[in-house]
Amino acid sequence: MTSRKNTNRSSRRGSIVVLAAFLLVGLLGVIAFATDLGYIYLVKTQLQAAADAAALAGAANMAYPDTAVSDAKKYAALNKAGGVTVTLSGTDVEFGIWNTSTRIFTPSNDQSGNAMRITVRRNDATGGNSLFFAKIFGKKSFETSAQAIAMANPRDICLLVDLSASMHYDTEPDNGYASAAMTGTYATVQTTMMQKVFNDLNYGTAPGTTQTVGQILGASSTSTLASKLMNSSVTYSGTTYTISSTYKILSTDSGATKKQKMYKWLIDVQMPLIMPNATPPLTSSNTTYYNYWAAYLDKIAASSSNRLGYLTYVYYMMYNGRDGQDSTLSSSDDSPLAVTSPYGCIYHSETVGSESFNFPARGEPTHSCRRALIAAIQQIQERNSPVSDDNQKDWVSVISFDALAGTTIQHDLDVNYTTAKQACTKLQPVHSGAACTATETGMIAAENLIKAASKGGKGRENTQKVVVLLTDGVPNLKTSSNSTISNYISSNSNSNYYNSSTYYNYDAALMQTALMQKMNWKVFAVGVGLETDNSFMDRIARMGETNASHSSTDPTAYEENLRAIFKQIVDNPEVRLVK
Repeated sequence: MTSRKNTNRSSRRGSIVVLAAFLLVGLLGVIAFATDLGYIYLVKTQLQAAADAAALAGAANMAYPDTAVSDAKKYAALNKAGGVTVTLSGTDVEFGIWNTSTRIFTPSNDQSGNAMRITVRRNDATGGNSLFFAKIFGKKSFETSAQAIAMANPRDICLLVDLSASMHYDTEPDNGYASAAMTGTYATVQTTMMQKVFNDLNYGTAPGTTQTVGQILGASSTSTLASKLMNSSVTYSGTTYTISSTYKILSTDSGATKKQKMYKWLIDVQMPLIMPNATPPLTSSNTTYYNYWAAYLDKIAASSSNRLGYLTYVYYMMYNGRDGQDSTLSSSDDSPLAVTSPYGCIYHSETVGSESFNFPARGEPTHSCRRALIAAIQQIQERNSPVSDDNQKDWVSVISFDALAGTTIQHDLDVNYTTAKQACTKLQPVHSGAACTATETGMIAAENLIKAASKGGKGRENTQKVVVLLTDGVPNLKTSSNSTISNYISSNSNSNYYNSSTYYNYDAALMQTALMQKMNWKVFAVGVGLETDNSFMDRIARMGETNASHSSTDPTAYEENLRAIFKQIVDNPEVRLVK
Protein backbone atom coordinates (compact mmCIF):
# COMPACT_ATOMS: atom_id res chain seq x y z
CA MET A 1 0.00 0.00 0.00
CA THR A 2 1.30 3.50 -0.90
CA SER A 3 1.33 5.95 1.95
CA ARG A 4 -0.60 9.25 1.72
CA LYS A 5 2.53 11.11 2.83
CA ASN A 6 4.62 9.97 -0.16
CA THR A 7 1.78 10.69 -2.56
CA ASN A 8 1.52 14.31 -1.39
CA ARG A 9 5.24 14.87 -1.82
CA SER A 10 5.20 13.58 -5.39
CA SER A 11 2.24 15.79 -6.20
CA ARG A 12 3.92 18.95 -4.84
CA ARG A 13 7.08 18.23 -6.83
CA GLY A 14 5.08 17.97 -10.01
CA SER A 15 3.29 21.23 -9.29
CA ILE A 16 6.58 23.11 -8.71
CA VAL A 17 7.96 21.93 -12.04
CA VAL A 18 4.88 23.19 -13.86
CA LEU A 19 4.97 26.50 -11.94
CA ALA A 20 8.66 26.91 -12.67
CA ALA A 21 8.00 26.36 -16.35
CA PHE A 22 5.37 29.11 -16.34
CA LEU A 23 7.64 31.43 -14.36
CA LEU A 24 10.50 30.80 -16.76
CA VAL A 25 8.36 31.79 -19.71
CA GLY A 26 7.35 34.99 -17.91
CA LEU A 27 10.93 35.69 -16.93
CA LEU A 28 12.03 35.26 -20.51
CA GLY A 29 9.31 37.69 -21.53
CA VAL A 30 10.50 40.24 -19.01
CA ILE A 31 14.10 39.81 -20.19
CA ALA A 32 13.00 40.16 -23.78
CA PHE A 33 10.97 43.26 -22.96
CA ALA A 34 13.80 44.86 -20.92
CA THR A 35 16.47 44.09 -23.51
CA ASP A 36 14.47 45.32 -26.45
CA LEU A 37 13.17 48.35 -24.55
CA GLY A 38 16.74 49.28 -23.63
CA TYR A 39 17.74 48.90 -27.25
CA ILE A 40 14.85 51.12 -28.34
CA TYR A 41 15.93 53.84 -25.89
CA LEU A 42 19.54 53.52 -27.06
CA VAL A 43 18.53 54.01 -30.69
CA LYS A 44 16.31 56.92 -29.67
CA THR A 45 19.21 58.56 -27.81
CA GLN A 46 21.55 58.06 -30.74
CA LEU A 47 18.99 59.52 -33.12
CA GLN A 48 18.59 62.55 -30.86
CA ALA A 49 22.34 63.15 -30.87
CA ALA A 50 22.32 62.99 -34.65
CA ALA A 51 19.37 65.39 -34.86
CA ASP A 52 21.06 67.88 -32.51
CA ALA A 53 24.30 67.83 -34.49
CA ALA A 54 22.52 68.20 -37.82
CA ALA A 55 20.32 71.07 -36.60
CA LEU A 56 23.30 73.04 -35.23
CA ALA A 57 25.34 72.49 -38.39
CA GLY A 58 22.51 73.44 -40.69
CA ALA A 59 21.35 76.50 -38.75
CA ALA A 60 24.89 77.91 -38.78
CA ASN A 61 24.69 78.25 -42.57
CA MET A 62 21.10 79.25 -43.18
CA ALA A 63 22.28 82.16 -45.31
CA TYR A 64 23.36 79.54 -47.82
CA PRO A 65 20.43 77.08 -48.03
CA ASP A 66 22.17 74.48 -50.17
CA THR A 67 25.15 74.47 -47.82
CA ALA A 68 22.85 74.33 -44.80
CA VAL A 69 21.06 71.25 -46.11
CA SER A 70 24.34 69.64 -47.14
CA ASP A 71 25.92 70.30 -43.73
CA ALA A 72 22.86 68.98 -41.90
CA LYS A 73 23.04 65.73 -43.87
CA LYS A 74 26.80 65.53 -43.43
CA TYR A 75 26.69 65.91 -39.64
CA ALA A 76 23.76 63.54 -39.33
CA ALA A 77 25.74 60.92 -41.25
CA LEU A 78 28.61 61.21 -38.77
CA ASN A 79 26.33 59.45 -36.30
CA LYS A 80 25.05 55.91 -36.10
CA ALA A 81 21.88 54.64 -34.49
CA GLY A 82 21.75 50.96 -33.71
CA GLY A 83 24.92 50.47 -35.71
CA VAL A 84 23.40 51.98 -38.87
CA THR A 85 24.49 55.37 -40.32
CA VAL A 86 21.86 58.07 -39.91
CA THR A 87 20.54 59.51 -43.17
CA LEU A 88 18.25 62.47 -43.86
CA SER A 89 15.77 62.84 -46.67
CA GLY A 90 14.79 66.19 -48.17
CA THR A 91 11.66 66.47 -46.05
CA ASP A 92 13.63 65.86 -42.86
CA VAL A 93 15.30 69.30 -43.14
CA GLU A 94 12.94 72.23 -42.60
CA PHE A 95 13.61 75.99 -42.60
CA GLY A 96 11.33 78.21 -40.59
CA ILE A 97 10.70 80.65 -37.77
CA TRP A 98 11.17 79.86 -34.10
CA ASN A 99 9.10 82.04 -31.79
CA THR A 100 10.94 82.27 -28.49
CA SER A 101 7.81 83.41 -26.66
CA THR A 102 5.42 80.69 -27.77
CA ARG A 103 8.18 78.13 -28.40
CA ILE A 104 6.51 77.21 -31.67
CA PHE A 105 8.32 76.41 -34.91
CA THR A 106 6.57 77.52 -38.09
CA PRO A 107 7.99 76.05 -41.32
CA SER A 108 8.56 78.50 -44.16
CA ASN A 109 7.50 77.94 -47.73
CA ASP A 110 10.99 78.77 -48.94
CA GLN A 111 14.43 78.17 -47.49
CA SER A 112 14.42 81.15 -45.16
CA GLY A 113 13.89 81.92 -41.51
CA ASN A 114 15.81 82.05 -38.26
CA ALA A 115 15.73 78.36 -37.38
CA MET A 116 16.05 74.85 -38.75
CA ARG A 117 14.14 71.73 -37.70
CA ILE A 118 15.68 68.32 -38.25
CA THR A 119 13.80 65.04 -38.02
CA VAL A 120 15.75 61.77 -37.98
CA ARG A 121 13.96 58.46 -38.32
CA ARG A 122 14.66 54.80 -37.88
CA ASN A 123 12.32 52.51 -39.78
CA ASP A 124 12.51 49.96 -42.55
CA ALA A 125 13.29 52.69 -45.10
CA THR A 126 16.25 54.00 -43.09
CA GLY A 127 17.99 50.77 -42.19
CA GLY A 128 15.44 48.96 -40.07
CA ASN A 129 15.26 48.27 -36.36
CA SER A 130 15.34 44.57 -35.71
CA LEU A 131 14.39 43.52 -32.21
CA PHE A 132 15.97 40.64 -30.30
CA PHE A 133 13.78 38.58 -27.96
CA ALA A 134 10.54 40.23 -28.95
CA LYS A 135 10.57 38.17 -32.14
CA ILE A 136 9.46 35.25 -29.98
CA PHE A 137 6.19 37.10 -29.55
CA GLY A 138 5.93 38.06 -33.20
CA LYS A 139 7.34 41.61 -32.85
CA LYS A 140 10.21 41.75 -35.30
CA SER A 141 11.02 45.51 -35.48
CA PHE A 142 10.07 48.98 -34.26
CA GLU A 143 9.93 52.52 -35.61
CA THR A 144 11.18 55.64 -33.79
CA SER A 145 12.32 59.17 -34.52
CA ALA A 146 13.93 62.21 -32.92
CA GLN A 147 13.66 65.89 -33.65
CA ALA A 148 15.79 68.97 -32.92
CA ILE A 149 15.38 72.68 -33.60
CA ALA A 150 18.33 75.08 -33.70
CA MET A 151 18.02 78.83 -34.19
CA ALA A 152 20.42 81.62 -35.01
CA ASN A 153 20.82 83.74 -31.92
CA PRO A 154 19.47 87.25 -32.48
CA ARG A 155 22.36 89.71 -32.32
CA ASP A 156 22.89 93.20 -30.98
CA ILE A 157 25.40 94.55 -33.49
CA CYS A 158 27.52 97.69 -33.28
CA LEU A 159 29.27 98.85 -36.43
CA LEU A 160 32.08 100.93 -34.93
CA VAL A 161 33.61 103.23 -37.56
CA ASP A 162 36.84 105.20 -37.38
CA LEU A 163 36.32 108.76 -38.67
CA SER A 164 39.76 110.06 -37.82
CA ALA A 165 41.53 112.24 -40.38
CA SER A 166 43.48 109.38 -41.92
CA MET A 167 40.22 107.90 -43.19
CA HIS A 168 40.45 110.20 -46.21
CA TYR A 169 44.22 110.18 -46.64
CA ASP A 170 44.08 107.83 -49.62
CA THR A 171 42.45 110.54 -51.71
CA GLU A 172 43.97 113.52 -49.97
CA PRO A 173 46.58 114.50 -52.58
CA ASP A 174 49.96 113.31 -51.35
CA ASN A 175 51.89 116.56 -51.78
CA GLY A 176 49.84 116.91 -54.93
CA TYR A 177 49.39 120.58 -54.06
CA ALA A 178 53.14 120.93 -54.58
CA SER A 179 53.06 119.79 -58.17
CA ALA A 180 50.75 120.03 -61.15
CA ALA A 181 51.33 116.31 -61.75
CA MET A 182 49.90 113.68 -59.44
CA THR A 183 52.98 111.96 -58.16
CA GLY A 184 54.18 110.52 -54.90
CA THR A 185 53.51 107.49 -52.76
CA TYR A 186 49.84 107.27 -53.71
CA ALA A 187 50.23 107.77 -57.46
CA THR A 188 47.86 104.91 -58.28
CA VAL A 189 45.28 106.21 -55.86
CA GLN A 190 45.53 109.72 -57.18
CA THR A 191 45.08 108.78 -60.81
CA THR A 192 42.21 106.34 -60.23
CA MET A 193 40.38 107.57 -57.17
CA MET A 194 40.99 111.31 -57.50
CA GLN A 195 39.17 111.35 -60.79
CA LYS A 196 36.10 110.00 -59.04
CA VAL A 197 36.35 112.80 -56.49
CA PHE A 198 36.60 115.34 -59.32
CA ASN A 199 33.54 113.77 -60.96
CA ASP A 200 31.57 114.05 -57.73
CA LEU A 201 32.47 117.73 -57.38
CA ASN A 202 31.97 118.52 -61.09
CA TYR A 203 35.61 119.57 -61.45
CA GLY A 204 36.32 117.94 -64.81
CA THR A 205 39.45 115.93 -65.52
CA ALA A 206 41.85 115.51 -62.62
CA PRO A 207 44.15 117.13 -61.65
CA GLY A 208 42.79 120.14 -63.48
CA THR A 209 44.75 123.31 -64.12
CA THR A 210 47.08 124.50 -61.40
CA GLN A 211 48.91 127.81 -61.32
CA THR A 212 51.28 129.49 -58.96
CA VAL A 213 49.98 132.48 -57.05
CA GLY A 214 49.92 135.39 -59.56
CA GLN A 215 51.13 133.22 -62.47
CA ILE A 216 49.02 135.05 -65.07
CA LEU A 217 50.92 138.23 -64.16
CA GLY A 218 54.27 136.46 -64.26
CA ALA A 219 54.49 136.05 -60.48
CA SER A 220 55.44 132.86 -58.66
CA SER A 221 54.87 133.76 -55.01
CA THR A 222 52.92 136.12 -52.80
CA SER A 223 55.89 138.49 -52.56
CA THR A 224 56.35 138.77 -56.33
CA LEU A 225 52.57 139.09 -56.81
CA ALA A 226 52.50 141.99 -54.35
CA SER A 227 55.09 143.83 -56.41
CA LYS A 228 53.13 143.22 -59.63
CA LEU A 229 49.96 144.64 -58.06
CA MET A 230 51.72 147.93 -57.30
CA ASN A 231 51.45 148.75 -61.03
CA SER A 232 48.47 150.21 -62.87
CA SER A 233 48.75 147.47 -65.49
CA VAL A 234 50.81 144.35 -66.08
CA THR A 235 51.57 142.71 -69.42
CA TYR A 236 52.56 139.06 -69.42
CA SER A 237 52.63 136.55 -72.27
CA GLY A 238 51.02 139.05 -74.61
CA THR A 239 48.07 139.83 -72.33
CA THR A 240 47.69 143.15 -70.52
CA TYR A 241 45.85 143.21 -67.20
CA THR A 242 44.59 146.47 -65.76
CA ILE A 243 44.96 146.63 -61.98
CA SER A 244 41.93 148.42 -60.55
CA SER A 245 42.09 150.51 -57.41
CA THR A 246 40.39 147.65 -55.53
CA TYR A 247 43.52 145.53 -55.93
CA LYS A 248 46.30 148.08 -56.51
CA ILE A 249 48.79 148.01 -53.67
CA LEU A 250 50.13 151.32 -52.45
CA SER A 251 53.48 151.82 -50.81
CA THR A 252 51.69 153.30 -47.82
CA ASP A 253 49.45 150.25 -47.30
CA SER A 254 49.90 148.21 -44.16
CA GLY A 255 50.87 144.58 -44.38
CA ALA A 256 47.30 143.52 -43.66
CA THR A 257 45.94 145.79 -46.38
CA LYS A 258 48.47 144.52 -48.92
CA LYS A 259 47.48 140.94 -48.15
CA GLN A 260 43.79 141.73 -48.45
CA LYS A 261 44.19 143.42 -51.84
CA MET A 262 46.31 140.57 -53.13
CA TYR A 263 43.79 137.97 -51.90
CA LYS A 264 40.89 139.89 -53.45
CA TRP A 265 42.66 139.91 -56.80
CA LEU A 266 43.30 136.18 -56.58
CA ILE A 267 39.68 135.44 -55.61
CA ASP A 268 38.12 137.73 -58.22
CA VAL A 269 40.53 137.41 -61.14
CA GLN A 270 42.90 134.44 -61.19
CA MET A 271 41.01 131.69 -59.36
CA PRO A 272 37.78 131.90 -61.46
CA LEU A 273 39.89 131.20 -64.54
CA ILE A 274 41.16 127.83 -63.29
CA MET A 275 38.44 126.67 -60.87
CA PRO A 276 35.13 128.13 -62.13
CA ASN A 277 32.94 125.44 -60.51
CA ALA A 278 34.34 125.90 -57.02
CA THR A 279 31.95 126.77 -54.21
CA PRO A 280 31.25 128.96 -52.35
CA PRO A 281 31.22 131.63 -55.07
CA LEU A 282 34.56 133.17 -55.96
CA THR A 283 33.83 136.76 -55.08
CA SER A 284 35.55 138.99 -52.56
CA SER A 285 32.69 141.46 -52.27
CA ASN A 286 30.89 139.08 -49.89
CA THR A 287 32.72 139.17 -46.56
CA THR A 288 31.79 135.58 -45.67
CA TYR A 289 33.02 134.25 -48.97
CA TYR A 290 36.17 136.36 -48.78
CA ASN A 291 37.02 135.02 -45.31
CA TYR A 292 36.48 131.47 -46.48
CA TRP A 293 38.73 131.78 -49.51
CA ALA A 294 41.32 133.78 -47.58
CA ALA A 295 41.70 130.76 -45.28
CA TYR A 296 42.31 128.57 -48.33
CA LEU A 297 44.89 131.01 -49.63
CA ASP A 298 46.58 131.14 -46.26
CA LYS A 299 46.99 127.38 -46.41
CA ILE A 300 48.27 127.34 -49.99
CA ALA A 301 50.46 130.42 -49.62
CA ALA A 302 52.12 128.76 -46.63
CA SER A 303 53.12 125.78 -48.75
CA SER A 304 56.27 125.57 -50.82
CA SER A 305 54.39 125.57 -54.11
CA ASN A 306 51.92 128.45 -53.88
CA ARG A 307 49.76 126.55 -56.35
CA LEU A 308 46.10 127.32 -56.91
CA GLY A 309 43.51 125.04 -58.53
CA TYR A 310 41.03 122.23 -57.94
CA LEU A 311 43.76 119.85 -56.80
CA THR A 312 44.92 122.07 -53.96
CA TYR A 313 41.31 122.90 -53.11
CA VAL A 314 40.46 119.19 -52.77
CA TYR A 315 43.49 118.85 -50.52
CA TYR A 316 42.33 121.83 -48.45
CA MET A 317 38.78 120.48 -48.06
CA MET A 318 39.90 116.99 -47.13
CA TYR A 319 42.49 118.34 -44.73
CA ASN A 320 39.75 120.26 -42.93
CA GLY A 321 37.39 117.30 -42.96
CA ARG A 322 33.81 117.53 -41.84
CA ASP A 323 34.41 119.80 -38.85
CA GLY A 324 37.82 121.45 -38.82
CA GLN A 325 38.71 124.83 -40.19
CA ASP A 326 41.54 127.28 -39.88
CA SER A 327 41.38 129.51 -36.84
CA THR A 328 40.35 132.48 -39.02
CA LEU A 329 37.00 130.85 -39.76
CA SER A 330 33.98 130.11 -37.63
CA SER A 331 32.87 126.55 -36.95
CA SER A 332 29.92 127.10 -39.29
CA ASP A 333 32.18 127.66 -42.28
CA ASP A 334 32.72 124.01 -43.23
CA SER A 335 33.61 123.39 -46.87
CA PRO A 336 31.14 122.04 -49.44
CA LEU A 337 32.82 118.66 -48.97
CA ALA A 338 31.24 118.47 -45.50
CA VAL A 339 27.62 117.48 -44.89
CA THR A 340 27.43 120.39 -42.41
CA SER A 341 28.54 123.03 -44.94
CA PRO A 342 26.47 126.25 -44.92
CA TYR A 343 27.17 126.47 -48.65
CA GLY A 344 25.45 123.17 -49.28
CA CYS A 345 27.26 119.86 -49.37
CA ILE A 346 27.83 118.64 -52.91
CA TYR A 347 26.06 115.28 -53.12
CA HIS A 348 25.99 112.71 -55.88
CA SER A 349 23.77 109.66 -56.36
CA GLU A 350 25.00 106.07 -56.32
CA THR A 351 23.30 102.69 -56.20
CA VAL A 352 24.09 100.09 -53.56
CA GLY A 353 22.30 96.85 -54.24
CA SER A 354 18.92 97.89 -55.59
CA GLU A 355 18.75 101.11 -53.57
CA SER A 356 19.83 104.62 -54.49
CA PHE A 357 21.65 106.86 -52.01
CA ASN A 358 23.07 110.38 -52.03
CA PHE A 359 26.68 110.64 -50.91
CA PRO A 360 29.15 113.47 -50.43
CA ALA A 361 32.36 113.29 -52.46
CA ARG A 362 34.07 109.94 -52.17
CA GLY A 363 37.13 110.45 -49.98
CA GLU A 364 38.85 107.13 -49.43
CA PRO A 365 38.80 104.80 -47.62
CA THR A 366 35.69 106.31 -46.00
CA HIS A 367 33.53 106.11 -49.09
CA SER A 368 34.23 102.42 -49.62
CA CYS A 369 33.35 101.93 -45.94
CA ARG A 370 30.05 103.78 -46.38
CA ARG A 371 29.00 101.60 -49.30
CA ALA A 372 30.18 98.35 -47.71
CA LEU A 373 28.41 99.15 -44.43
CA ILE A 374 25.18 99.83 -46.31
CA ALA A 375 25.57 96.52 -48.15
CA ALA A 376 26.10 94.74 -44.81
CA ILE A 377 22.94 96.29 -43.35
CA GLN A 378 21.04 95.30 -46.49
CA GLN A 379 22.22 91.76 -45.94
CA ILE A 380 21.13 91.84 -42.29
CA GLN A 381 17.77 93.19 -43.39
CA GLU A 382 17.33 90.39 -45.92
CA ARG A 383 18.28 87.71 -43.39
CA ASN A 384 15.74 89.05 -40.92
CA SER A 385 12.89 89.79 -43.33
CA PRO A 386 11.05 86.49 -42.66
CA VAL A 387 11.01 87.20 -38.90
CA SER A 388 7.91 89.14 -37.87
CA ASP A 389 8.83 89.69 -34.23
CA ASP A 390 11.30 92.59 -33.90
CA ASN A 391 12.63 91.14 -30.66
CA GLN A 392 13.86 88.09 -32.54
CA LYS A 393 15.63 90.07 -35.28
CA ASP A 394 19.19 91.31 -35.38
CA TRP A 395 19.43 94.86 -34.06
CA VAL A 396 21.96 97.25 -35.59
CA SER A 397 23.72 100.38 -34.39
CA VAL A 398 26.35 102.63 -35.97
CA ILE A 399 28.87 104.52 -33.84
CA SER A 400 31.72 106.68 -35.10
CA PHE A 401 34.79 107.76 -33.19
CA ASP A 402 37.39 110.42 -33.76
CA ALA A 403 38.49 112.91 -31.09
CA LEU A 404 37.67 112.11 -27.47
CA ALA A 405 34.65 114.40 -27.58
CA GLY A 406 33.69 113.24 -31.05
CA THR A 407 32.35 109.75 -30.38
CA THR A 408 28.86 109.82 -31.90
CA ILE A 409 25.95 107.42 -32.07
CA GLN A 410 25.14 107.81 -35.74
CA HIS A 411 22.30 105.30 -35.47
CA ASP A 412 20.79 103.94 -32.28
CA LEU A 413 20.37 100.22 -31.61
CA ASP A 414 17.16 99.00 -33.25
CA VAL A 415 15.69 97.25 -36.29
CA ASN A 416 15.22 100.40 -38.36
CA TYR A 417 17.57 99.24 -41.08
CA THR A 418 16.49 102.00 -43.48
CA THR A 419 17.55 104.75 -41.10
CA ALA A 420 20.79 102.90 -40.32
CA LYS A 421 21.67 102.81 -44.02
CA GLN A 422 20.97 106.51 -44.40
CA ALA A 423 23.19 107.25 -41.41
CA CYS A 424 26.09 105.53 -43.18
CA THR A 425 25.82 107.86 -46.18
CA LYS A 426 26.80 110.85 -44.01
CA LEU A 427 29.92 109.38 -42.42
CA GLN A 428 32.89 111.74 -42.89
CA PRO A 429 36.32 112.07 -41.26
CA VAL A 430 37.37 114.98 -39.09
CA HIS A 431 40.15 117.48 -39.81
CA SER A 432 43.83 116.63 -39.85
CA GLY A 433 44.99 119.22 -37.37
CA ALA A 434 45.23 117.05 -34.24
CA ALA A 435 45.26 113.52 -32.82
CA CYS A 436 41.82 112.04 -33.34
CA THR A 437 41.94 108.20 -33.42
CA ALA A 438 40.15 107.53 -30.13
CA THR A 439 39.72 103.78 -30.60
CA GLU A 440 39.24 102.92 -26.93
CA THR A 441 36.66 105.67 -26.50
CA GLY A 442 34.68 104.25 -29.42
CA MET A 443 34.81 100.75 -27.95
CA ILE A 444 33.55 101.98 -24.60
CA ALA A 445 30.67 103.75 -26.38
CA ALA A 446 29.85 100.52 -28.25
CA GLU A 447 29.76 98.52 -25.02
CA ASN A 448 27.62 101.08 -23.23
CA LEU A 449 25.10 101.08 -26.07
CA ILE A 450 24.57 97.39 -26.83
CA LYS A 451 24.95 95.88 -23.37
CA ALA A 452 21.71 94.63 -21.80
CA ALA A 453 19.23 97.17 -20.50
CA SER A 454 19.56 95.63 -17.04
CA LYS A 455 23.20 96.76 -17.11
CA GLY A 456 22.46 100.28 -18.30
CA GLY A 457 22.57 99.78 -22.06
CA LYS A 458 19.94 99.48 -24.77
CA GLY A 459 20.62 95.88 -25.73
CA ARG A 460 18.55 92.78 -25.02
CA GLU A 461 19.09 89.93 -22.62
CA ASN A 462 20.39 86.62 -23.97
CA THR A 463 21.46 87.97 -27.35
CA GLN A 464 24.82 87.63 -29.02
CA LYS A 465 26.80 90.87 -28.76
CA VAL A 466 28.89 91.75 -31.81
CA VAL A 467 31.24 94.70 -32.28
CA VAL A 468 32.75 95.25 -35.73
CA LEU A 469 35.68 97.67 -35.48
CA LEU A 470 36.40 99.32 -38.82
CA THR A 471 39.56 101.41 -38.75
CA ASP A 472 42.66 102.30 -40.72
CA GLY A 473 44.79 104.17 -38.28
CA VAL A 474 46.86 103.81 -35.18
CA PRO A 475 45.14 104.67 -31.86
CA ASN A 476 46.46 107.98 -30.58
CA LEU A 477 43.85 108.88 -27.95
CA LYS A 478 42.38 107.00 -25.03
CA THR A 479 40.02 107.39 -22.09
CA SER A 480 41.52 105.14 -19.40
CA SER A 481 44.44 106.32 -17.27
CA ASN A 482 47.89 104.81 -17.72
CA SER A 483 47.73 103.25 -14.25
CA THR A 484 44.39 101.60 -14.99
CA ILE A 485 45.82 100.05 -18.14
CA SER A 486 49.04 98.93 -16.45
CA ASN A 487 47.19 97.35 -13.54
CA TYR A 488 44.88 95.47 -15.88
CA ILE A 489 47.75 94.13 -17.97
CA SER A 490 49.72 92.96 -14.94
CA SER A 491 46.70 91.12 -13.52
CA ASN A 492 45.90 89.15 -16.67
CA SER A 493 47.68 86.17 -18.16
CA ASN A 494 47.41 87.37 -21.75
CA SER A 495 49.80 90.25 -21.22
CA ASN A 496 51.82 89.13 -24.26
CA TYR A 497 49.14 90.67 -26.48
CA TYR A 498 49.93 94.14 -25.24
CA ASN A 499 52.70 96.51 -26.24
CA SER A 500 54.51 98.30 -23.45
CA SER A 501 54.14 101.33 -21.23
CA THR A 502 55.05 103.53 -24.19
CA TYR A 503 51.99 102.44 -26.19
CA TYR A 504 49.11 103.05 -23.84
CA ASN A 505 46.81 104.13 -26.67
CA TYR A 506 47.17 100.68 -28.25
CA ASP A 507 46.85 98.86 -24.96
CA ALA A 508 43.74 100.79 -23.97
CA ALA A 509 41.88 99.42 -27.01
CA LEU A 510 43.26 95.92 -26.39
CA MET A 511 42.09 96.10 -22.78
CA GLN A 512 38.54 96.98 -23.87
CA THR A 513 38.60 94.07 -26.33
CA ALA A 514 39.64 91.70 -23.54
CA LEU A 515 36.84 92.96 -21.31
CA MET A 516 34.31 92.31 -24.07
CA GLN A 517 35.71 88.86 -24.72
CA LYS A 518 35.29 87.96 -21.04
CA MET A 519 31.59 88.66 -21.51
CA ASN A 520 31.61 86.30 -24.53
CA TRP A 521 31.18 89.17 -26.96
CA LYS A 522 32.54 88.91 -30.48
CA VAL A 523 34.95 91.66 -31.55
CA PHE A 524 35.83 91.67 -35.25
CA ALA A 525 38.79 93.79 -36.35
CA VAL A 526 38.50 95.03 -39.92
CA GLY A 527 41.39 97.07 -41.29
CA VAL A 528 40.98 99.32 -44.30
CA GLY A 529 43.18 101.88 -46.02
CA LEU A 530 46.84 102.37 -46.78
CA GLU A 531 47.46 103.55 -43.22
CA THR A 532 46.26 100.30 -41.62
CA ASP A 533 48.34 98.93 -38.76
CA ASN A 534 47.94 95.22 -39.51
CA SER A 535 49.83 94.08 -36.42
CA PHE A 536 47.47 95.99 -34.14
CA MET A 537 44.41 94.65 -35.97
CA ASP A 538 45.71 91.09 -35.62
CA ARG A 539 46.09 91.53 -31.87
CA ILE A 540 42.59 92.97 -31.54
CA ALA A 541 41.23 89.93 -33.41
CA ARG A 542 43.17 87.41 -31.34
CA MET A 543 42.09 89.13 -28.15
CA GLY A 544 38.47 89.09 -29.37
CA GLU A 545 38.79 85.45 -30.47
CA THR A 546 37.89 86.23 -34.07
CA ASN A 547 39.82 86.44 -37.31
CA ALA A 548 41.41 89.72 -38.31
CA SER A 549 40.41 90.97 -41.74
CA HIS A 550 42.20 93.41 -43.99
CA SER A 551 40.35 94.87 -46.91
CA SER A 552 43.24 95.35 -49.32
CA THR A 553 46.29 97.41 -50.11
CA ASP A 554 44.62 98.32 -53.39
CA PRO A 555 42.16 101.19 -52.89
CA THR A 556 40.19 100.20 -55.97
CA ALA A 557 39.36 96.89 -54.25
CA TYR A 558 38.41 98.28 -50.83
CA GLU A 559 34.66 98.00 -51.22
CA GLU A 560 34.66 94.55 -52.78
CA ASN A 561 36.84 93.13 -50.03
CA LEU A 562 34.95 94.88 -47.26
CA ARG A 563 31.69 93.47 -48.56
CA ALA A 564 33.12 89.96 -48.50
CA ILE A 565 34.38 90.47 -44.94
CA PHE A 566 31.07 91.85 -43.68
CA LYS A 567 29.14 89.10 -45.44
CA GLN A 568 31.23 86.49 -43.63
CA ILE A 569 30.46 88.17 -40.30
CA VAL A 570 26.74 88.63 -40.98
CA ASP A 571 26.23 85.12 -42.33
CA ASN A 572 27.79 83.34 -39.36
CA PRO A 573 25.73 83.99 -36.24
CA GLU A 574 26.00 81.86 -33.14
CA VAL A 575 23.38 79.12 -33.05
CA ARG A 576 21.77 77.23 -30.19
CA LEU A 577 19.39 74.35 -29.68
CA VAL A 578 15.97 75.52 -28.62
CA LYS A 579 14.16 72.18 -28.70
